[in-house]
Amino acid sequence: MYQNIYTPLQHLRTPPVNPGGLCWTVFARKADVQQWPIMHPETGKAYTPIVLAAGKTWYDLKLVNKDKFFSEVQKDTPAGPYWDMQVNGYQGGTTDCHILAFAIMPFEEFVIMFKDRYGSIRFIGNEDAGATINPSYNSGDSEGSRKGIMQFIWQHTTPAPIYIGGVDQILNDIMVPPFAGLGDFNSDFNDDFYN
Repeated sequence: MYQNIYTPLQHLRTPPVNPGGLCWTVFARKADVQQWPIMHPETGKAYTPIVLAAGKTWYDLKLVNKDKFFSEVQKDTPAGPYWDMQVNGYQGGTTDCHILAFAIMPFEEFVIMFKDRYGSIRFIGNEDAGATINPSYNSGDSEGSRKGIMQFIWQHTTPAPIYIGGVDQILNDIMVPPFAGLGDFNSDFNDDFYN
């Protein structure tokens, strides 16, 4: 699944101005993806759906709107250029589930899908390598709030693909992740995340 590097050069005119940030963000384990999307040879966009294996699910990633963003920066190395991509954000407050999830998530690879406020849907992670996470936690002070900070990172030779495949199945399939902050450990822990 690679984008079409033969797409002709385009005009780079200023589009209508939209607010920044992301509308929604979901993630799944890379190991749970049964079928990756196919890239259209003329448009370079992913036009078939990402399909998870039976019984696997997408997880909702609820982040505070402020500081919830996607970035991609081209970097150069002696081996050639690549793109460093990140989905960043934080959750206000944390629970035992956040702490437990933060402990195991760095040992997984993920596919992260998100919609920006322009309306574009993109994703990071593919069959070669999934995105990794660098979670962190800050207890805050007596004037502030606890924060669970998420940073998903993916590096690839092409930018994050634009996804035009269906999202209904994905958005209908979302399961509240174990770090949803809904209550104590016993009421919001979800074994499916670990299996």
